[in-house]
Amino acid sequence: MSKLVGRYTLEELHLKELDGSRPLIENLLYERDSVLMVGKEKSNKTTFWLQACCALTSGEPFLGQYDVSRPVDCVYLQAEGKLASTKQCTERMTSVIPCNKTKLSILYYPSIPLSKEDGLAQVKLDIDGWRRPELIVIDPLYQCMTGDISSQADSSAMTASLRNLSEYYECSIVLIHHAHRPKRTESGVIMEEGDDSIFGSFVWKAWPDSVMLIEKVQGNKLYRKFSCNTQRMGNIIESIDMVLVEPNPFYLQLRGGQQVDQIILGIMNSEPLSITQLSTATGRDRHLISEALQRLIYQQKVVCVNSGKKPLLFLKK
Repeated sequence: MSKLVGRYTLEELHLKELDGSRPLIENLLYERDSVLMVGKEKSNKTTFWLQACCALTSGEPFLGQYDVSRPVDCVYLQAEGKLASTKQCTERMTSVIPCNKTKLSILYYPSIPLSKEDGLAQVKLDIDGWRRPELIVIDPLYQCMTGDISSQADSSAMTASLRNLSEYYECSIVLIHHAHRPKRTESGVIMEEGDDSIFGSFVWKAWPDSVMLIEKVQGNKLYRKFSCNTQRMGNIIESIDMVLVEPNPFYLQLRGGQQVDQIILGIMNSEPLSITQLSTATGRDRHLISEALQRLIYQQKVVCVNSGKKPLLFLKK
């Protein structure tokens, strides 16, 4: 892909073939996108994007439903939390979520001044020693920049570094950020702010192509809601309802996924069945059936009876 720098007449621009609009994850992430993911603490922002990286490296649909166009290399820059925790989390996640572990690289820094030249150079050096990723996730913002998140000048310096990374690797950037403390009305009721809950300068809402929000749902401590109301192109799904599965395995699944598991077990008898047969019998998408079978195999409720052959056949234990 050539660098898109310079002068173009509108005629030249319309005639030029431009990359950058093809999906990496259908309805969620596109080539060379800039994404800001916002959420309160423990809302599973990290879980969401680690699981998305698993899908991108394996080429399998994200959450069993959102198609991945092709397997790609991903970098996850972790600047918060313990590396041991990430190891345990991803071990539990990849026990049921397909992942090509050779295509996901974790960069671990307790904190790094990515908004400064030396910090940016260090990240490039570490990535260049591996591959050229098509997605870089930076988690979280406040541990990766110097200065004041509320300062326009400091925030602009950080977004300049993010654009530098995106142009250098011709990749998408996902930046994970915390929401500010909830605001209340005069009567003390918490205000619903959506993605306006971004903490810091206006720059953080102006920079990305899309602002994504993940929230806990009141009434069930394991329910999570994804939404994307601020987006430039209108090609991101506006809402996803999920449930957190924990502690082992550990991952997010579409709300209602547990029902699919039980339906599959109810259909299975003494005859092995393929994914296509189960999809037809349940009326569910093949991707959802495939993800459910991964869970059931992990739980030792189902076994694949002809591994390595096509079509794969599954039997209830």
